Amino acid sequence: MSIKSALALGALVVALVSAAVAAPVTFWFSGHVENVNNPSNAMPFGVAAGTPFTGQLTYDSDLISSTSTNSYPEGDIGFYYFTTTAGYSIVFQIAGHTITNVVIPGRNTGFVGVYDQYNNSDSYWAESSGGLTIDGSPFLSDPYFSGIYIYLQDDSKTAINTTAIPTNAPVLANFPDQRSLIWGAYIDDGGPTQLFSVSGVLTAVSTNELVLLNCRVAAANTLRFGWPITLSGFTLQSRTNPAAGSWQTVTNAVMDINAEHTVTIPASESARYFRLKK
Repeated sequence: MSIKSALALGALVVALVSAAVAAPVTFWFSGHVENVNNPSNAMPFGVAAGTPFTGQLTYDSDLISSTSTNSYPEGDIGFYYFTTTAGYSIVFQIAGHTITNVVIPGRNTGFVGVYDQYNNSDSYWAESSGGLTIDGSPFLSDPYFSGIYIYLQDDSKTAINTTAIPTNAPVLANFPDQRSLIWGAYIDDGGPTQLFSVSGVLTAVSTNELVLLNCRVAAANTLRFGWPITLSGFTLQSRTNPAAGSWQTVTNAVMDINAEHTVTIPASESARYFRLKK
């Protein structure tokens, strides 16, 4: 091989290495509701203190639409905005329903923020700032909107040491001072004015799947079980005794409807205990 050919091959190798893309960050979270504020009576279904929730957040740093970084006397701040659900996706399960973010023209689908505030606190933000669907159906439209917000804070100022977008899931133990989740709805009247908010505390952040089995009345005398369509490999099972006996696979057909894998059964067959197994 000539020196010229070897140099060309080396340049090709360098080009291939430099073209490598970052892997999307995906993690699951879970927790429970602490407070519900519903002054406008706009909540689409009932949620109360103690209600459990789970969710999945994915963002891809290769699909950032814009970036804003600033330095202040109290520290450095970085915000990373997305305009597609391929770039930023959240799936949120609560009270038997699956909520997902969608694209709304003129709004971001979400953003990730990091505060390296060495004279104040470190914090991690993740927010869906576009619109949402509930079980695949659009929820609210202009001038109303709804979002899901995750906020983690560390007053010891040791959790974050850069304003770069995180390339790994946050470690919950590194943020002992605030572990909040809010699902809220608002009217875009310049305020914006809140229609309702559901405030919860995160108790787990994991790279393992954390999933709830949704259960809703589908129609007269039928029940529909569902779990997020983004998750695969799960089987619906049931048994009549919660503590004894073998779990049997539910043989009713699995149908993908909007945001969920679903199984519908007659209410007359529902006097059993159900679970998901992977």
